[in-house]
Amino acid sequence: MLQTIQSGGTVTLAPVAVKNARRWMVLAEMPGGFAWAGIGITYLTGFFLGLKASTFQIGLLAAIPALCSLATIFSGSLLYYVKGRKLINVVLLVLFYLSFAALGAIPLLFGASGAAAQVRIGLAVLAGAFIAVKLHEVFWYPWVSAIIPDGQRGSFFGRLMITSSLVAMPATFLIGKYLDHQAGLAGFIAVFMVCGIIGALAGGIYTKVPDVPGAGRPLQPSVFSQLRVPLADRNFRHFLLFLLFNTLAGGLCGPFTSVFMIEKLRIPYTSIAVFGIVSSVSFIFFVLIWGYLVDKYGSRPILLLCAAPAVLLNLMWIFNTPDKYWLIPVIFFVSGIATAGIGVALPNLLMGVSTGQYSAGYIAIYQVVMGLTGFAAPLLGSAVIDFFGRQVQA
Repeated sequence: MLQTIQSGGTVTLAPVAVKNARRWMVLAEMPGGFAWAGIGITYLTGFFLGLKASTFQIGLLAAIPALCSLATIFSGSLLYYVKGRKLINVVLLVLFYLSFAALGAIPLLFGASGAAAQVRIGLAVLAGAFIAVKLHEVFWYPWVSAIIPDGQRGSFFGRLMITSSLVAMPATFLIGKYLDHQAGLAGFIAVFMVCGIIGALAGGIYTKVPDVPGAGRPLQPSVFSQLRVPLADRNFRHFLLFLLFNTLAGGLCGPFTSVFMIEKLRIPYTSIAVFGIVSSVSFIFFVLIWGYLVDKYGSRPILLLCAAPAVLLNLMWIFNTPDKYWLIPVIFFVSGIATAGIGVALPNLLMGVSTGQYSAGYIAIYQVVMGLTGFAAPLLGSAVIDFFGRQVQA
């Protein structure tokens, strides 16, 4: 069977191979979706709260993944020396998920070290995990953009996200139910270890996706030459400005909504899981619409339209109390709609700039801007919480 077609020095997959690749990538979202249901920010927050982490350390849960984006600065050199994409994608993905299994094992392995030491070790493990996944993204985009033709990517990303969401919805509810009945750290230990091992299966499934040697390979392993062209791109600079403020808005509030629900509103994990399912339902329905619109009209209008509700959603959190928090399902529902649009439009936009010799530079700068902003925002948010907390106590 013909797997590749060569035209003008460019190697692309034959239509049948593209179809098979799409099917395997969608199947990989099944174990991935289950794993993300148990290693998301809500359960990570609960785990670290159980270890008596401080507000500053809770802020680091969102800040560390963002800071790890800086590792992508050296991705141009990595892309130059690695001709194939499949092997390194599989290795990095497996390492990412198994790191969460290791995270769950920390209280078992370091129980005698005390909670403070366990928190520090846990944060270090998270840093290693997210360095792996950020580098994985740099290799994944050129690989997949060489497989999926332009004009089909919006609907393709929609299928990926629908698959993972359909798996994550029941998994999130069952995990929340389990954690409500399994008090203490024991429940989180089991969840992280099981989800980490299941998530690693996604890497195994990716071994079935064909490789495209040289996809997005730079001409030379130079860090600065890779960054020069993207920074000179006026349209890309405008996009980075949008990315900066959008990430800042989400990072200031987002990491602490789980703490607010768990500690202040005393909402059970099962109810929080139901809120997540509400978000997933709206996400699944609208991702089909956004995928079609992105393929038809492009990413820019969809990004602008879906980023607009962020300010209103963040303000709605302040009107909830332990006895009256009916606005939270509304927040999650509307958030699912907006997240679906951004989730389809952003990858589609990145796929458009990840096919040339400067692909590593574009993706690296994207990751760095999002990373630095995402790192600073939660820390700023934790400082604001500590400041006003002291004012109230005084």
